[in-house]
Amino acid sequence: MQPDPLGGRRAPAGWRGVPCAGGIAAAVLLAGCAARPLPPWEPPRISAPTVAAPVPAAPPLALPPALPMAPLLARLPTLTADELAAETNRLLRDGSPQARLQQALLLTAPNNPLRDELRARQQLEDLAQLDSTPAGVRDGAALALLWLDEQRRGSEERRRAQSRAREDELRITTLETRLRELERRALDAEKKLEALRAIERELSGRSSRAP
Repeated sequence: MQPDPLGGRRAPAGWRGVPCAGGIAAAVLLAGCAARPLPPWEPPRISAPTVAAPVPAAPPLALPPALPMAPLLARLPTLTADELAAETNRLLRDGSPQARLQQALLLTAPNNPLRDELRARQQLEDLAQLDSTPAGVRDGAALALLWLDEQRRGSEERRRAQSRAREDELRITTLETRLRELERRALDAEKKLEALRAIERELSGRSSRAP
C-alpha cells in the first residue's frame, strides 16, 4: 500500500495515483464545477451588415417632339447592334448638324459596336457652342450633354454601390468563418471539460473504495 496523495488514507499498492499534481488539482476543482453545471453555450449573435441597394439607372431623356433628336430616341431601344452601326455610318456620311447630333446619340448606345462616348461628348459640345448650329440642334445637344452627365453620375453611383456590396459580402464571409471557429473551439472545450469530469468521477470512486 502507498500513501494516498489526496489524503491520509492508503491506496492499494498497484495504484500509482494521478500522474502529476496538476492533474489532481484540476480534478479537485472540477468537483466544485460538477455541482454547478455550466449553462449551455450559445454562439455569439452577429448581425449581417446592410448591403447597399443598387442605384437605379438614370431615366430616359424626355425631350419635346419638335427637337431633331426626339424621333431617334424613340427608335433607339428597338435597333439591333447591326442597325445601330449602319445608322451611325449613314449619319457620319451625312455630316449635317442634325445628323451629327443624332450620330452622337447613337455613339452612346450600349449595344452599338461603334460606341464611343468620348467622341459623342465632343460632338455634342461643339454643336452646343457653335453659333452656326441651328437653335433646335443646339438645344438638343445641350440637353444630351446634361443627360450624359446624369448617366455618368448614375454609373459611378452604381459602381460604388457594387463595391460596397462586395465589401459587405466579404465582411459577412469573414464573420461566418470566425463564428464557425468559435463553435469548433467551444466543442473542443466541452470535450476537454467532459474528460476532466470523467477523471474526477474516477478519482472519487477510487477514494470511496479505498479502505
